[in-house]
Amino acid sequence: MTTLSYDRYGKVDVRLLRVTRLADRHIIKELSVDVYQEGDFARSFLSGDNSNTVPTDTQKNTIFALAKIHNVSPIEEFGVVVTRHFVEKYKQVDKCIVDIVERQWVRMLIGKGAKQGHRHAFIKQQAEVRYAHVETKKGAKHSLIQGGIRGLKVLKTTGSGFVGFPKCEYTTLPEVEDRVMSTELSATWTFRQGAKPDYDAVHAGVRNTFLDVFANKYSKSVQQTIYDVGNAAIRAFPAMQEINMRLPNIHFFHYDVERFGLKNDDEIYYPTDNPAGYIEGTVSATKSHL
Repeated sequence: MTTLSYDRYGKVDVRLLRVTRLADRHIIKELSVDVYQEGDFARSFLSGDNSNTVPTDTQKNTIFALAKIHNVSPIEEFGVVVTRHFVEKYKQVDKCIVDIVERQWVRMLIGKGAKQGHRHAFIKQQAEVRYAHVETKKGAKHSLIQGGIRGLKVLKTTGSGFVGFPKCEYTTLPEVEDRVMSTELSATWTFRQGAKPDYDAVHAGVRNTFLDVFANKYSKSVQQTIYDVGNAAIRAFPAMQEINMRLPNIHFFHYDVERFGLKNDDEIYYPTDNPAGYIEGTVSATKSHL
């Protein structure tokens, strides 16, 4: 005997560009949206009965229509718009989930000494993206809302070390009190239900907090950096319930130039993306802080 123990379905990687044409400048938002439906859909799996199955093409079209009707920024609020639409429109949808990635564009600075960005021309930031995750259940007063950052790569040439770790017969890593430190931030923060924060301000604030701690505080370990960033972010933004961070330790090792009769005065390194250390931690607000 078998049973269908879980199911969901939806549309992934729905990509759209929203252009807001103001009198003095244009504003663009490029999104990639994944949408998933959970509910009374077992009949489609078990017998091919599609009477409850909202076509994924309809879901795609709905996202484009809602992007026209509503503002897509901030993406956390747009996620609430999308999820509430599906749970309120279709009786068979018990829960709707969306994941949204916003790709970053910055205004071109053209001309010597230019400080003001071009009104309608942009440059794409290749790696870093903004992220949001929203879940809405039918009848629920509040949605689960998460914001985040993906792909923010950073490096500093000093201000980091790693000493005092256990050693055994297989240990070859030397202790160092000064090293190159590099990582790629993947952070997700969860808002308290019912909170109404300035989502843009929280995103910018968490990003700036990470950069400040990474650049200016001596790191004894990547683990310490995760906690220091999380602690500062939770204290700065009371609407935030917790923040999870994943920071790979991207290694840059000294290259042996002594075999060529040269001295490496902490100048020549070689990067190794794989294997990489993997460090993850979640910092949560205490009840007294909430």
